[in-house]
Amino acid sequence: MKHSSLWFDQKEITMLGSKRIIIAPLHWGLGHATRCVPIIQQLLVQKNKVAIASDGQALEFLKTEFPELTHFELPGYNIHYSTQSMAVNMMLQAPKIARAVINENRAIKKLAKKWRADIIISDNRLGCKTDFTENIFITHQIRIPARSNFVSSIASKIHQYIITKYDQCWIPDYEGEQALAGKLSQVKLPIPQVYLGPLSRMIDYPMDMVYDYTAILSGPEPQRSYLENILVKLFNQREDLSLCIVRGTNDKPILDTKGHISVYNLTNTTDLNKIIQQSDHIICRSGYTSIMDLVSLNKGATLIPTPGQYEQEYLGQRLDGKFGFRTIAQKRLMQSSIQEKLELLLSFS
Repeated sequence: MKHSSLWFDQKEITMLGSKRIIIAPLHWGLGHATRCVPIIQQLLVQKNKVAIASDGQALEFLKTEFPELTHFELPGYNIHYSTQSMAVNMMLQAPKIARAVINENRAIKKLAKKWRADIIISDNRLGCKTDFTENIFITHQIRIPARSNFVSSIASKIHQYIITKYDQCWIPDYEGEQALAGKLSQVKLPIPQVYLGPLSRMIDYPMDMVYDYTAILSGPEPQRSYLENILVKLFNQREDLSLCIVRGTNDKPILDTKGHISVYNLTNTTDLNKIIQQSDHIICRSGYTSIMDLVSLNKGATLIPTPGQYEQEYLGQRLDGKFGFRTIAQKRLMQSSIQEKLELLLSFS
């Protein structure tokens, strides 16, 4: 199967041609990297020379997707959850994140100069810009959600200040009331901003069903492993239901699985597209990239927001009952008996 058709508004991207472009997605799960796939495809169609800069699993994924391109490794942010509050997590790790931003800025300047880059496209990497390139920032989250309006306001102003240090902002969403990200993406900035429409690397085509359920896992630890453990324990009890788990990591599986459970670590676009199309129902986080992929495939899902990540909680609440999505809190699964977990989870299919 070939790469996906480009499911987004190409009017801005088609203006680029014969440029040397570094595209640098944040490594925070795989979402930032995967949504860069259709952008990279379009840049290559337009005869640009493209290099990829990232770290961790995000870089490994893009190496697999585009082995023919130049790849650079950047310093990692190494964000972990130590509490259930994302705001507290970010405050506790602010010095580490600040150091990572400074280090990645130094690194990208050296890389851009050595590689003679014309443009840097940063997907949420706060330090990937220089004073001798055009700098484009990609985000769907111009407004930062939080449980406290005060915290949200302060965090949003800081984020918007950082974005305005770039030359343009590309927003992978619709403009207006149809926006998938709701209020998160609908903010007017003092720099040029372009609504690309949702980005997806997937192709919608019919396939025979192979799996009753597919769980697509992603995001920072330990929450990724918590959900993996829950689902493996549950579906080990139901050998009448076939489950495919896409783990989103190369780490060794934590638990043993029975024969009716298929396990993949990392998958490329072609394989994941096929798995989703062969699945009767999807279980995944309410990460924005997953939502864009599923909407593009007209595929419903059970969304389980990452605890403490209020953006996912907001998106889960916003999309509950829309586009075939249903949302369930991970806390409800963890606090229930195995039988109650099964009844709760399967009732959302």
